[in-house]
Amino acid sequence: MKRLLVLQTLILFIIIPRLYAVDGISVIADSSVLRNSMARASIEDCIGLLKKAFSCDVEINRPSFEILLVLPSLDTNYNDTDTGSQAYPTLHYPEHDYSWISERKGKHIHLNLHTNTAEGISCGLYGFLQEQLWFAFYHPRQTVIPDMQFWPLTEEFEWSARPRFNKKGFHLHTMHPLELTEPLLNPDCPDGIEQIKEYIDWLARNQQNYFEFNLLETDELEKWVKYISPVVDYAHSRGILMGIDLSLHMTQQKAFMLYKNFPASFKTAKRQIRENLNTLFMAKWDVIAMECSSTEFTKGNADKTQKLQLYITDLVCNKYGAKLAGREHVVKNDNLMGSQALTTELSEENKKLDAKRGIFIHTVMFYGLTDKQAPVYENENLLHMLDLLKKEQKERETWYYPESAYWITFDNSVPMLLMPYLQTRMDDILLMDSLNVEGHLTFSSGWEWEYWLID
Repeated sequence: MKRLLVLQTLILFIIIPRLYAVDGISVIADSSVLRNSMARASIEDCIGLLKKAFSCDVEINRPSFEILLVLPSLDTNYNDTDTGSQAYPTLHYPEHDYSWISERKGKHIHLNLHTNTAEGISCGLYGFLQEQLWFAFYHPRQTVIPDMQFWPLTEEFEWSARPRFNKKGFHLHTMHPLELTEPLLNPDCPDGIEQIKEYIDWLARNQQNYFEFNLLETDELEKWVKYISPVVDYAHSRGILMGIDLSLHMTQQKAFMLYKNFPASFKTAKRQIRENLNTLFMAKWDVIAMECSSTEFTKGNADKTQKLQLYITDLVCNKYGAKLAGREHVVKNDNLMGSQALTTELSEENKKLDAKRGIFIHTVMFYGLTDKQAPVYENENLLHMLDLLKKEQKERETWYYPESAYWITFDNSVPMLLMPYLQTRMDDILLMDSLNVEGHLTFSSGWEWEYWLID
């Protein structure tokens, strides 16, 4: 018994010195970092979060403090653009993998962040809070902030993180009356901009870098663009690419149309497209996600659609420097009404132009790409979507675009946490990672708790 007490005492003496109260935490950053708006915003946000977790001072550039989070300098000449790895152009986003190395130097613990970009600094800071200090950014308006009485990490450790996807983010389906539908679409919404910024901050904290939503019919397009432009700029300052989902000529769910037929408009389709895009790009969109069909179950005039799609690709990519993309729905071509085959082959010049267009491979509900049974939209399963993904990936930038919620859980007084979503989404994420898919875009349907726990 005495031997056991002696052993326990020795163990406590070994452990207790590592569980000491922290007298101060400082982020060490030079002028190259602090001049960068993205890095600066993340630093200041993380300092505010650390102050809530630890009962000590947390400041920038106080080398006398005990815990030092040392950030790397930013090389303004650093260029990570790889122009030779793909046979087609991709939407560029800087590399943002990172690693942390901790070591004691005298009275100080130095936690050194290694990364090459401001995006990496932002991800590195938030990743450190999540993975090492037990913060959880699980809802835009709810955050788990740990009560840290002691510094919880060993003095020496190494940890690194690599993103599975270069682009990753969320599509808010504002065709539905979601919590952010009014702030995103109504220029007269009280505190609308602040509500959207709150969501963008949530994305940044979770190391996401893409956000898009549906634009609906409006008679005040220019007024709306002027309203939303500061939001787009703010997202960019937080490292978030911005996309807008609209339609070529979709007649359902009040989708915004790039052109309308006579008698709704007397202008030609191309003229309407030019004017609408010119107004939309008063804001600095990174992606135009365009629905080409008029409904989910119709194909329409394939030749006309292809010509207009090429015309829009040229404008979006070459004139405005953005990316044109489009969702591929789960309905098979054989089940489309009025489906027409293309009668003309693309010229080599148009093939190069078309390769600039991206594609989002969409799946619905909690069904995955490899499920043997997925009885939805008249399908036996969704294996045809996996085949399409592999085919398109050889020709253009391809993202995976799954749903995280379905209408049966929408606006329901009884929360429905459908557990199959979690397993299916993870299985598909691992599959997409193994296939080197460029992006992952989650189709999200609201702020209800069951949605956000899944998201």
